[in-house]
Amino acid sequence: MTSSLILPIFIHNLIMMNPDQQDSATRQATILKAVVSGLDELSQGLEPASVNELVNKYYDICSSLITLYGGTIDLFTGREMTAFFGIPDPLDKAPLKAVSAAIDLVNKVADLKHEMESLAPFGIRIGINTGPVIVEKIGR
Repeated sequence: MTSSLILPIFIHNLIMMNPDQQDSATRQATILKAVVSGLDELSQGLEPASVNELVNKYYDICSSLITLYGGTIDLFTGREMTAFFGIPDPLDKAPLKAVSAAIDLVNKVADLKHEMESLAPFGIRIGINTGPVIVEKIGR
């Protein structure tokens, strides 16, 4: 799992540390947020190693699909993932690419659910929003 996360996070951190970057800019961007549902209920019936395996597979799926569609993962926190399309660099058809990534994510999670037995409550909820955002370094 780690290797699939290093590149987007590494690139994001390099961009944010670039001293030549403007202090603030308004850009058009699409933000995708994915939240796993049913993990608490599911984890009560599984061994910790099985829960860890499931979460790692989910993170791998997210990493590969977001990268495939030109997005940048901003954050993984427990059951949440936030990805940007159009930040740090402009991306043609960012909303379409985010929706395509979301559809593939839903399908891949369904495949994962089928692959691993006893995942009845496991699912995913996704929200996508497009609009102007302010991009700036924090902690100047």
